[in-house]
Amino acid sequence: MLPALLVLILLVVQTALYAHARNLTHSAAQEGLRAARLRAGSAAAGQTAATAFLAATAGTLLTSQTVSAARSPTTATATVDAHATSVVPFLTLTVHSTAAGPVERFVPAAG
Repeated sequence: MLPALLVLILLVVQTALYAHARNLTHSAAQEGLRAARLRAGSAAAGQTAATAFLAATAGTLLTSQTVSAARSPTTATATVDAHATSVVPFLTLTVHSTAAGPVERFVPAAG
């Protein structure tokens, strides 16, 4: 009975860690998007912003972090991939978040 209770507790803790890791990667992708979609922004600025956000907030919760950003004339995208820290032995949970949106640009009024 005690081993089953211990496993249940570990699974509850693991679920909470995974949910927090997913929120962090989503927020980092949003930060990267905000920087990349500015009128004077760039893909490099988006990648730097997302990486800085993870460095400031994730601590040791996320490992094997990969951050990428892309920008076209009309769309910007930021993607964050990582592994969530595991308290359950032999369990590897991958977290993936992508944020995309239009690039800020000046469009002259018609007429």
